[in-house]
Amino acid sequence: MDSIEQWFSETSGGDSQRQVAINSGVPIPTLARQMREGTLSVDTVVKISRAYQVSAIPPLMHLGVLTEEDVQMFAAGESLADASDEALAGEVLRRMKLGSDLMDAPISTVRERLGAIHTIHGDVDPAELEGLPYAASDAPDEPGPGDEGYHDGP
Repeated sequence: MDSIEQWFSETSGGDSQRQVAINSGVPIPTLARQMREGTLSVDTVVKISRAYQVSAIPPLMHLGVLTEEDVQMFAAGESLADASDEALAGEVLRRMKLGSDLMDAPISTVRERLGAIHTIHGDVDPAELEGLPYAASDAPDEPGPGDEGYHDGP
């Protein structure tokens, strides 16, 4: 869109300013003044858009009220919310398949493509972990159900 005037003309389909004001509920003097100044208020744009059943997004972007990023973030969230379970599952599967080439790649390739892999503890030498207690043990002496010292949780 080159200008608000162009949007107004395309949206109104050739209706006069007076007719657009009547159709949209904008006071005639207000619309005339705004058109004379070459800009429309957000309220005026929204009322005209609704009256003529067109999206208010392009003129609001032209006025600097919305950015492309605003619209993309909203659209992404809305499309996800409106998507069926089947469509969501299909998209997740599609994305998984796109990334599946990394599953068979050497770790150096994965690091290069996805960035450095960080752990909660940072880079730890496995030798430093020798002899440290672990959260779980598969040792045969661990008590099982019915054994003395066995319990289900803390």
